[in-house]
Amino acid sequence: MEIKIPEEYKNAIETILSITKDAYLVGGYIRDFLIGIKNNDADIDIAVNGKYIDAIKNAFEKKNYSINTDGLKFGVITVYLKDGSNIDIAEFRNESYDSSSRKPKVKPSDNIYDDIKRRDFTITAMAYNLSTKELIDKFNGKEDIKKKIIKAVGNPDERFNEDPLRILRGIRLATKLGFNIEEKTLKSMGKNAYKLEKVSGERIRDELVKGLEANSKRFFELLEKSGVLYTLIEELEGAKELRHDNRHGHYGENLIEHIIDVLE
Repeated sequence: MEIKIPEEYKNAIETILSITKDAYLVGGYIRDFLIGIKNNDADIDIAVNGKYIDAIKNAFEKKNYSINTDGLKFGVITVYLKDGSNIDIAEFRNESYDSSSRKPKVKPSDNIYDDIKRRDFTITAMAYNLSTKELIDKFNGKEDIKKKIIKAVGNPDERFNEDPLRILRGIRLATKLGFNIEEKTLKSMGKNAYKLEKVSGERIRDELVKGLEANSKRFFELLEKSGVLYTLIEELEGAKELRHDNRHGHYGENLIEHIIDVLE
């Protein structure tokens, strides 16, 4: 299959392929393309064999592209295109996590399979070979898109233990796309929600705001259904048992239903 990439990126991709054919489109752009989102403004992220990163950087420099190399020690460069857009190019990598932190220890890898297995949800754990036009879909992300479900890659407990913020990302993604959350993944979100305590308040706030902006009622419902809501906002514990007087215009048999109605 062929994934169509905007015209403005094609010269940059040709530059990458002139150095190595071991180059893949990864991440949200593939997901949105397969879903059929017309205004696909997801980032263009490219993964390559790390041994070519320096040569790719040099090739862009020779063509007078502006490049941010601050992340080069981690195998990442950002190339700024003439129209103001940019491409992130990163080496294939493995990640491991310490139980006390959500910051991964990154190790380079020589294959794309290591790179996609470290990702959070199946619908974003795909890679598209820019040379052969082959879609690498080891975790059946394309099928999950058809089913409209959010499902963790591998063991959901492991994914959320590695980075608890993935819990809120998954709920936000389901809200934004109108997808359901696969049962094991949903249960694991509630089970591991307490681990969000090691995530900064600012990062949690950002996910909550994005989710509420996407669809406030649906987002709140999924937070409640998963059990994550009561970990984030302890004051709402027991709100389901509080009956609501709906004479004043907002409905719901209990306080949670009332809040959801107000949000809508």
